Amino acid sequence: MAAALQVNRHPAGFFRVILPCFPYEKEMDLPLKFVVMYGSDLSSTATFNLPDGSVWKIGVNKGPDGRSAWFSENWARFVDRHSISIGFFLVFQYLGSSEFKVKIFDLSCCSISYPLPSGNSSEQSGRGRAQAVSPNQVVSPEEEDGSQAGEVETLLKRVNESGIAKGRKFARTISKFWKNSKKGVEEAILCKPHNRPCFLMLMTCALIKGKSMVSMPSAFVAEHIEDGWTSVKLQVQQGKKQWDVNLNRVQGTQMRCMDRGWKGFSNDNGLGVGDVCLFQLVSPVEPVLEVAVFPAEK
Repeated sequence: MAAALQVNRHPAGFFRVILPCFPYEKEMDLPLKFVVMYGSDLSSTATFNLPDGSVWKIGVNKGPDGRSAWFSENWARFVDRHSISIGFFLVFQYLGSSEFKVKIFDLSCCSISYPLPSGNSSEQSGRGRAQAVSPNQVVSPEEEDGSQAGEVETLLKRVNESGIAKGRKFARTISKFWKNSKKGVEEAILCKPHNRPCFLMLMTCALIKGKSMVSMPSAFVAEHIEDGWTSVKLQVQQGKKQWDVNLNRVQGTQMRCMDRGWKGFSNDNGLGVGDVCLFQLVSPVEPVLEVAVFPAEK
């Protein structure tokens, strides 16, 4: 019976389509269901085995809620080395003990031509395996400040109790920018109006530069965004100017992202990395969002 259970547990896996609304260049999140099932089995370093025999070591970080995890250290080099871009399709077969078989498909829907090994410390051919990332170069959850993790959890609970919607990556992002953005989130909670639905976004480099679309929280979309809305108007507090921003639906999903026009709003209002933005729906019958900006502490 034990052997049968082991067979059912492994192999498992997931796939990822590289979409424009995800900042895939620096990191990549793992699906929630996979994290719930196998998160406890993941160490701080994952091993990627590719069809050409090369082996990569990629850092794994986990969120304080225990329901999020993402590939981090060395992921950007992996993406660059294989020229991964929007529209690519990645398949991850999980072998257990933080080891994956990875296949990469490009826009032709066929497997890519894998580059020759470069000889760097992050990859190697199948003829011999070396440590690609030293364990002391990858920060594990156990090494993080335990007091900060507790504070993050408390703040996230306050956000939930306030009724402000947030994306599933919010816990991960606030953990990264904790010292700079903690005060902004606290102020946003205090400033939330009682009569308007709201959601929080924490500005990252990809959002500031317009390399990533602003993805609205799914709960906020389901309750407050009409199917027919194809754009929204953004305005700042006490401001008269409005910015028209395209509201894009990711094909085959209910996900809504703000893309064209967002970079102009970001530039005009001087948004910076770590700033906290509180988006408030002004009216339930028209697509106008008022944005309160709480600057990051330097």
